Amino acid sequence: MNGSGASGVEPNPTDATTDRRALLAVAATFAANAGVYGSLLPRFPQLADRLDAGEAAFGLALLGGGLGGLIGSTLMPTVVRRLGGFVPTIRWAVPVMLLGGVATGVAPTLVVFGLAMLVMGLADGVLDPAMNELALGEQQRRGRSVMGRMHATWSGTTTAAVGVGTLLAAADVPVGLHVGVVAAVMGLLQLVVGRGLRERTQGAAAHADPGEPTPTERGSLREGLWVRPGPLLTVGAVGVMGVAAAWVEVPPQDWSALLLSRELGASAGLAGAGPLVFVGGVFLGRTVMDRLVDRFGGRRVAIGAGLASLVGVSAGLVTTASTGSPWPLLVGLLLGGLGASPVFPLMFTAGDAAAQRLGRPAGTGGSLVSAASRLGFLSSPVLVGFVAERLDLVVALAITPLGALLMLATLPRMLRAADR
Repeated sequence: MNGSGASGVEPNPTDATTDRRALLAVAATFAANAGVYGSLLPRFPQLADRLDAGEAAFGLALLGGGLGGLIGSTLMPTVVRRLGGFVPTIRWAVPVMLLGGVATGVAPTLVVFGLAMLVMGLADGVLDPAMNELALGEQQRRGRSVMGRMHATWSGTTTAAVGVGTLLAAADVPVGLHVGVVAAVMGLLQLVVGRGLRERTQGAAAHADPGEPTPTERGSLREGLWVRPGPLLTVGAVGVMGVAAAWVEVPPQDWSALLLSRELGASAGLAGAGPLVFVGGVFLGRTVMDRLVDRFGGRRVAIGAGLASLVGVSAGLVTTASTGSPWPLLVGLLLGGLGASPVFPLMFTAGDAAAQRLGRPAGTGGSLVSAASRLGFLSSPVLVGFVAERLDLVVALAITPLGALLMLATLPRMLRAADR
């Protein structure tokens, strides 16, 4: 990373204030992105019961969110071009996502629920790479890492939202009321704190905003993702990296509780500790990620993270399978969470560096990274379920070490340019 050594120029207090407000506004966007969906997660059983939906039908409706996210991520460069930049894109995407979340909570039928998930996924697919591009712009401006704290904000908000949703579900608070209040709070937060983004845009004449496309870039955004023969290998590496990141982070969250309860006979409380330990490891790792990246560089952090995920989850699965004790798996999940923590933040940094190296406009790297990771989100439950039915969940969760291997083969190499 570039240092911020003395340049002989006195810092401008106004610029420092604008920098703080802009970074806070980006963090608020990450929080808004996480809040409503996190609140919905513990309410899904109640929604399925209210809509009289079986597991297969409800899962199909949930698939609308994943498909919407994949489409939205692919369309993001076009949306940014049409709206004139990342800031106006975010100002449209956040309320659409919040309204989609509210619609899922009050949907009268399963079809309406699936359509609401599709709308929320579309907005999230646009918002995710856009907010990461703004965070990368702030990172480039400062010459030090900020992606860790942005993603820590997302993880912390998700964890808090799940906790609140669990309490309100136990208190039998209506889902629509619960999600509506959360959406209103997140929308108000974005409205108030989002002024920092508008200040940044208005100050672009004095300080060019690397997070906003220039007029030339707006025109070239029409071309979308890379299609020339030369960059195809790079595009393929970004795609593998995105899928691998999803395989590293998603299966332990989705399947560890089921593994602990069904195959190891753990109590409900101990089984619930599986995803909690993993998510806690992700959050803790992201709180210290920026300092590690500034000191050691993103490439070394990526290598350490990949090894932690590979060794931790593999050792936990093997030891638990041989002893029948759940505790080795819980330790492995904690190490796996710590290892997974920097993968997504560094992946967007690597995608942006690849776009710059190939002369592509801002946003195309993040768009491809987001779309590829959503392919991983869609494929991981299918793969885990297929292997678990024919063997067992211990073997099926080996998808996470496999994802760590793929990540080690792609992410560190693509971060070389970002570390220079």
